[in-house]
Amino acid sequence: MKRPHIKEIISTTLIELLELKRIDEISVSEIAQNSGISTRTFYNYFQDKFDLCNYIYDNLWDTYCWVDDESGKRCNLATFFKHSAEVMEKTHLSFFEHTLCHRGQNDMHEHIVKRGVADLLEQLRYTGNESLINDDSVSMIEFYLYGLEGMTTLWIKDKSHRELFFMSLDKTRFLPQKLYLALTADPIL
Repeated sequence: MKRPHIKEIISTTLIELLELKRIDEISVSEIAQNSGISTRTFYNYFQDKFDLCNYIYDNLWDTYCWVDDESGKRCNLATFFKHSAEVMEKTHLSFFEHTLCHRGQNDMHEHIVKRGVADLLEQLRYTGNESLINDDSVSMIEFYLYGLEGMTTLWIKDKSHRELFFMSLDKTRFLPQKLYLALTADPIL
């Protein structure tokens, strides 16, 4: 049987710790100790605990959110939002709840927006709409994602009754129509 990679052990440990407390209450020493490694080994893999949070976030998005259930290929934006909501609501709510509460240096908020911009620009490429990529569309996507990230953070704090999936998709309609249609189209690549 293959032994899990150190990064996966550290990630699993942090996810388990986040079931119990907020990210600002967890130290790198605690993560390392519970992972069965030294603090020095932790720093061989991650810059700090926030870098680890970003790694976990990226892993979740790459593994669960951008893949179509049936075809196994890249999905459209509506399916992405559906998968994202499922990951957040059903499997990793405490991870998001206990990491997004932190605001400050190296917080996850900035990473989520940067990653989101890259993902949505990639989505434009996948839908054959590369011609829409310019400074204006990047600014609009950033603005949209800052709003979406803030709304998601509030949703997590308030445990809103409205489904996150529908809130996310609804807000996409605030983008200019050409950009909206391009981002919600099915990938052709």
